[in-house]
Amino acid sequence: MFRGLKKATLLFLCLLLACPVFSFSVFAASDYYVSPTGSDSNSGTLSSPWKTIQKALDSVNAGDTIFVRSGTYNEKLVINKSGNQSNGFITLQNYPGEVPVLDGSNLSVPSGYSSMIWIQNKSYIKISGFEIANYKTTAPNNLIMGIYITGSSNNIEVRNCKIHDIQNNSPVSPRGTMGTRDAHGIAVYGTDPSIPISNLIIDNCEIYNCILGSSETLVVNGNVDGWQISNNNIHNNDNIGIDVIGWEGKCPTASLDQARNGVISGNTVHDICTESVYINGSAKFNPCYGKDDHSSDLIYVDGGKDTIIQNNICYNGDFGIEVASEHANKTTSGITVRNNLIYNNHQSGLSIGGNENDSDGTHGFTVNSIFYNNTLYKNDTLNFYSGELCLKKAHDNEIKNNIIYGRDDPENTLLLNAYMSSSYTYNNTLNNNIWYTALGSNETVFQWRSSSSQKKWSAYKTSSGQEANSLFADPKFIDASALNFQLTSASPAINLGTGTAAQYGLTDLSGNSRVSGSSVDAGAYERP
Repeated sequence: MFRGLKKATLLFLCLLLACPVFSFSVFAASDYYVSPTGSDSNSGTLSSPWKTIQKALDSVNAGDTIFVRSGTYNEKLVINKSGNQSNGFITLQNYPGEVPVLDGSNLSVPSGYSSMIWIQNKSYIKISGFEIANYKTTAPNNLIMGIYITGSSNNIEVRNCKIHDIQNNSPVSPRGTMGTRDAHGIAVYGTDPSIPISNLIIDNCEIYNCILGSSETLVVNGNVDGWQISNNNIHNNDNIGIDVIGWEGKCPTASLDQARNGVISGNTVHDICTESVYINGSAKFNPCYGKDDHSSDLIYVDGGKDTIIQNNICYNGDFGIEVASEHANKTTSGITVRNNLIYNNHQSGLSIGGNENDSDGTHGFTVNSIFYNNTLYKNDTLNFYSGELCLKKAHDNEIKNNIIYGRDDPENTLLLNAYMSSSYTYNNTLNNNIWYTALGSNETVFQWRSSSSQKKWSAYKTSSGQEANSLFADPKFIDASALNFQLTSASPAINLGTGTAAQYGLTDLSGNSRVSGSSVDAGAYERP
């Protein structure tokens, strides 16, 4: 039978026949299906689907995928199994082209913490393509959530989900009382002191029409180390859009109680405030805050560290982006805020440092952070006199390459609000920025160090020792009235900036190369 084979081939076959025979087990992932017309006594196949999602979750193993058909599922889900690195993720997703709705209407809400999807101490889980809605309570002191990820969970992905009407409507009396009404759209609490929540991705989700009380729409809090919040649309909620928190005691080991090493990128966050926000088409106010207390942030870092906030669009909120610490003697540090567009917010577009009401020493500092290449446009719309840029308890930060364009309001010409004394605000560097209002440099004020020292542009530069390479000039946007903040060829922002790619990033807000000329341009957009 070997006639005609070459000697080398014959030798190989002889060696192969002489080798011992090994048996290998090959892992085979399975697909399962859920449909409102199915039965939990079925086999879970496409032609014989299960009826409930929880049945599927309790039946699958690492590497398996659950496809959920269109329909309404009145269930709260608990993820009781994990995937693993060898066999892969457990994936819970919509059947292609269909949208399953996980509906909390008429479901009981227990006391304490509860959520529509609960993931605790589980890993390698993917959730995609769901609508999660209508989980509501009127009972005080309950914390309700759309999705809750906690403990030591890692390698969790939440993608392409629509989460709305997670609402805590419990009574608040008197108005301005915090802590009795709380809810989150998505909450990630790293509570395990030994293993952080890591390799977390929340991407391309929409979260809206949520009543949150004292809490936040999307939050990472505590021992969360390595995460990404990207390409989400978060809007029309009555408190903070995205929050990165530390020092709240979520992790019992204080040194690990900071969300860190994260990226917030490509999100659009808008129409979020504590007063007169529109939810389901009706104007609402948040009773946890006092009347006319516009203090919600679109993106907020409160005690977190080592996080990049880049290429986001933030508008129609109370504050645009705030980087601060609400905890005495605790810092927010290592934050990079770059290439963001921030416009039409009630108070400051960009706020840096602990709260101004600090006579009792209850707030901390923002330190060792950089704020590069952001475009701020016509914020402080309610005339809180907070300035386009507000610099409070902060030290050793860099604020460079930004465009700060104020409103044309002769009653409020404050562009920079840096009113605190040198005991609180020091060693910060401001340079290579463009400042402007159509009122002109002699009608615009910069507040530096104390309330009695409001300065015009030239006097501010001299007294502060800042802004050596900055300009007061029209940045010449292509069409700001149409929200086109790209630069014309005549813009003085072109090549004005400084720094390195590690500071200003690789791409601008449009995704173009961050440097196209001799130096980086100021603002969020690079002129091609």
